[in-house]
Amino acid sequence: PFFKALFIHKPIVILDLGNSGAIPLEYEQNSMKRVDIVYDIIQMIEARLKNIVTLIKLQKNSDEIMGLDERVRKVNAIKQNTQSKNLLFLSLHIDSEATKSASGMRCFYNNKAYAEQEKRFIKHLKEIYPVTNNTYFENKSNLYLTKFVNVASVLVTLGFISNDDDKARLNNKTQRQAIANKLFLAISNYLRKNNK
Repeated sequence: PFFKALFIHKPIVILDLGNSGAIPLEYEQNSMKRVDIVYDIIQMIEARLKNIVTLIKLQKNSDEIMGLDERVRKVNAIKQNTQSKNLLFLSLHIDSEATKSASGMRCFYNNKAYAEQEKRFIKHLKEIYPVTNNTYFENKSNLYLTKFVNVASVLVTLGFISNDDDKARLNNKTQRQAIANKLFLAISNYLRKNNK
């Protein structure tokens, strides 16, 4: 389905609706579902990005959750069938933690061929989104997606639904728009400097 990417020369941004596995049901009580929150943020990013890059959403709606293997295959097919050398894959998630103390945004990358580009994107995001209560913003990891996707790829945890403050922020449309705006700025800054 991605052969049409062959003729794309401008930057390509691929957005993935991550589901971060099962969580206790109590965390989603009096809350939007995590997938709906993430999908709403993806829609907000799309509204700003679609005129400056080729934007590909791996899922067309919040009900379409793919397995990890399928996501990797699709992203790698896009890479194989395009002439663009400027690709960025972002997998957006909302996480949870039993202690309920974890909060804020976190970014995960794999120390492989694209590590420098991935760290550069994370640096742009951290400059735009300084989080004083989170010492774990940048994380080198061996997560499946970041390990096997053959483009610059970052898994971004947008917040923790198990934390009351994060949950309130993620359920507020204005705050979701603010998150989307920060991601948009980080993406555009990264792509602009990458092109240079």
